[in-house]
Amino acid sequence: MKKKYILLFVLLFFLSILIACGSNSEVTNNTSNYNPTPTSDNPTSTPSSTPSSTISTKQEDTTDQYIIYLLAQNSGYTGTYEEWLESIREDRIVIKVEDNKIMWKYSQEENYTTLFDLSNIKGETGEQGPQGEKGDKGEAGKDGVGILKIEKTKTEGLVDTYTITFTDETTTTFTVTNGSEGLSSIQYIPCIFNNYDGTKLYEFYYEKGSDIVYDGPTPIKDGEDFVGWDKPLENIQFPTIFTAKFMVNVRFENYDGTLLYQTRIESGNDVEYKGDTPTKPQDVNGTNITEYTFSNWDKSLYNISASTTITANYSSRTFTGYKVTFLDSDNAELYNYYCEVNTDARYPYDLPWRCDQNNVYIFSGWNQSIKNITEAITVKASYITLTREQNGEYPQSKVTDNTSITALNGLSSTNARGYYEYNNNQYAKYDNDYYLVEPIKWRFLDSGEGKVFVVSDLILDQHRYDGSSNNYENSEIRNWLNNDFLNKAFADQSVIATTSVDNSVASTGLDSNTYVCETTYDKLFLLSRQEAQNANYGFENDADKSAKVTDYAKARGVITSSGDYVNNGYWWLRSPRSDNSNSAYFVYSDGYITGMVDGLRENYGVRPACWIIL
Repeated sequence: MKKKYILLFVLLFFLSILIACGSNSEVTNNTSNYNPTPTSDNPTSTPSSTPSSTISTKQEDTTDQYIIYLLAQNSGYTGTYEEWLESIREDRIVIKVEDNKIMWKYSQEENYTTLFDLSNIKGETGEQGPQGEKGDKGEAGKDGVGILKIEKTKTEGLVDTYTITFTDETTTTFTVTNGSEGLSSIQYIPCIFNNYDGTKLYEFYYEKGSDIVYDGPTPIKDGEDFVGWDKPLENIQFPTIFTAKFMVNVRFENYDGTLLYQTRIESGNDVEYKGDTPTKPQDVNGTNITEYTFSNWDKSLYNISASTTITANYSSRTFTGYKVTFLDSDNAELYNYYCEVNTDARYPYDLPWRCDQNNVYIFSGWNQSIKNITEAITVKASYITLTREQNGEYPQSKVTDNTSITALNGLSSTNARGYYEYNNNQYAKYDNDYYLVEPIKWRFLDSGEGKVFVVSDLILDQHRYDGSSNNYENSEIRNWLNNDFLNKAFADQSVIATTSVDNSVASTGLDSNTYVCETTYDKLFLLSRQEAQNANYGFENDADKSAKVTDYAKARGVITSSGDYVNNGYWWLRSPRSDNSNSAYFVYSDGYITGMVDGLRENYGVRPACWIIL
């Protein structure tokens, strides 16, 4: 390639010399209308405009040189592009005239190569003209002018100056630019597009600062969809290598190959598991029990570059245990497992609860103790039956079907509790939307003395704690619970016990707290920090304390989360923090208990608690 340009250059140069023999004008190597072309096997387009500029005899090698420079950087070279070019400039072109021939070589080579034989320069033989008259004998002509030598006489940056000395001792010069003239002079720059495995798909010259339109073949990867490139295609400033990106399939499997969760992500991204915690059944050999606990995954979840299957790993432990079987009141089996000897059994799911049009059936405990298991047992669920008015009802699910909305919009009055009645149901209207009034689902915490201790399973509404103080006795939220909420939720309050509510330091879970208040006597109250951390109430970890938000509570402004805790909300505890009077504890959407300075005015959610008389 270089020889071709050298030959073209020298031929043009010396033809001009021979045409104007004896001229001392400066010779330059100018080109115009340089049109860079794609090097793809299937070029399909050209640049929208063509630059016109002075280029070097090595212009076509600029792309290769720059890519080699990038590779040199990857191998540890730290200099600039110009410094790198200077380091490889020893391989210069040397030109000489000998035996009426123009000859050349690289400076590091020993032998010259004939470029052109000057004796061959002659035109075609013309037609013979008529015989002319013999003229007078003329004077002897002057000696002709030849090239005595060509030598490099000057170097500035990347530009070498060569001087031609003629036999009449006159001279002329020309210049040669070695390599790139610098990035600032490049109007069109090369970009290479590679497939995921490094295979070149397409290469093209684009105008500096322009946006790229890729015209090469569509990248292909078996079983995966091409989604774009790893770098933006806008405002291209430097030669760039782009790599194709694909959507990859990620499958999460349990130990036995069953599907736990699957998703699709862009190659090179991290994957997030959003399924249920993997489980593996116990191995039972008499009373020797091996229990498995999910520990991790068999592959990394980071930088997923290809479709893959990820399998759950488990840790194990062996202990002596006995079978505990949980039955519903109709003897239908709910769950069974082997409990370690001398420990308490635990039902791992939401405790049984159901309702019909007239009544609510609240779980009130098991028919025998599940504490300190020393033998195999079977326990059965017990329930108390309440009317819907005794259980309590509250607006919860948003009405979305147009038929019901149209019918409700046609109603002009509400009942004594402020609800619209339609199709044997009650509806609350809030901010132009309707919400179905439904029985409150209570979560069983404890039982004793003919009562059951419960807390609402869902976040039902929002209310700020107070405008200025964390004194629960005098707080706005306590007053609201035992007046507005109580009267709205319970048409029949006869089974809601008035409870002595402990607001002591112990209830806050701290050693000291100057902001605690006196014992209060309430039908409804918030859980304390100590109660929300009580494992005997089922609060063994943060997940046990997390709670979903009803549609109504969300519309009312309860703060909710997304991602792993989508539709979970923040909810108040009654316990004050000990560091200032403007902060009380609350539960995050992930179940973590915390408090916020000056946070009393936040519209966090409310989960009422109470003791129901059996």
